[in-house]
Amino acid sequence: MTRLFTQMGVGAWCALALAATGCTFLAPQPDHARFYVLTSAGAGASGAATLASGANPGQLTVGVGPVTLPAYLDRAQVVTRVSANRLELSGQNRWAEPLKSSFTRILAQNLSAMLGTQQVVVYPWLRPPRIDYQVKVDVERFEANTNGTADLVARWEIRDPSSDAVLASNTTNLSDPIDSKNEGAQAQSLSRALAAFSREIASAIERIAASRNSTKSST
Repeated sequence: MTRLFTQMGVGAWCALALAATGCTFLAPQPDHARFYVLTSAGAGASGAATLASGANPGQLTVGVGPVTLPAYLDRAQVVTRVSANRLELSGQNRWAEPLKSSFTRILAQNLSAMLGTQQVVVYPWLRPPRIDYQVKVDVERFEANTNGTADLVARWEIRDPSSDAVLASNTTNLSDPIDSKNEGAQAQSLSRALAAFSREIASAIERIAASRNSTKSST
């Protein structure tokens, strides 16, 4: 009888030990994820485009999109390029919103501030207003690398929506240094690269608008 009790006691202690271990495994683990967003250049951004005399930026309507990004960036994790053929996904750093949506939204905000117009719409526009210029962007790279820079490579076009004619196009290749001591430095550097990219497009729209205005004045 004593032997049976002892066996049962050992089994009970084993069950308790397993239960305790299981509770440890099932206990909530702390979430160390950090979430980041891109930021706009702001209305007073240095180097913002200013339309030439005679052009009225407040009357311009700009359509932004479609914007495409590589599929490998379509994820919550912040991506770092380790080599030409290898990428690294951050275990903690996350984007707070889809990167494509964020890129498009910040580009639209930058163009609005740089061109001094509130009439910037984002693709798709179901009932579009009269759009003067449509900006299409095909992003090839938009990530940090282990060399300490944030890189933006993108092909872009400015089109006349009424005729679908290409008014300007280019491939932009930008790099911005990352302050490795600053938390969220990658997001800040990518935001600065996007601001420089926005200025290039805003300047192109400036030149087109000034040329069109000059042509109208001479006729």
